[in-house]
Amino acid sequence: MLYTPPIRRVHDPVGRMLGILSPLGQDYKIHGLGLIEIGHWNPEFIFEMTDADKWADFDRMSEYGVCDSPVQFHEYHGALLEADRRRITVFFVHVAKDPENAGEGGGWRWHKWGPYIGDHLPTTEYLDDEAGFDDGVYTYHAYAWPT
Repeated sequence: MLYTPPIRRVHDPVGRMLGILSPLGQDYKIHGLGLIEIGHWNPEFIFEMTDADKWADFDRMSEYGVCDSPVQFHEYHGALLEADRRRITVFFVHVAKDPENAGEGGGWRWHKWGPYIGDHLPTTEYLDDEAGFDDGVYTYHAYAWPT
């Protein structure tokens, strides 16, 4: 079942200094129960993540990967997540495409982030060099809490 963990009141001061956390604590967006977009890859800065939390282990889904949007992810994996007895939270981080960097080398690369489950077909090493993907992509990481 999908689960939204309690919000943590203390935020990472380094993240705030770097501008990845807002001063008012609005550094996340909930797209539905257990589907949370954050501005960085450290959910423990916003949500209570105890030692009991662990990476989810799924038979038919990678616990991390890339998708077109949180909505698209839920359409793809929602039934699997709802049927799971564990409490599951999926965190998403938006990765913007930078068309100004196309052909320049560098930028965000596909191979480090797990399988892509979206509607396009990646053909280059860097997101900035891809045709399409104008809205960028989202990375996701699924966490499961024992029942």
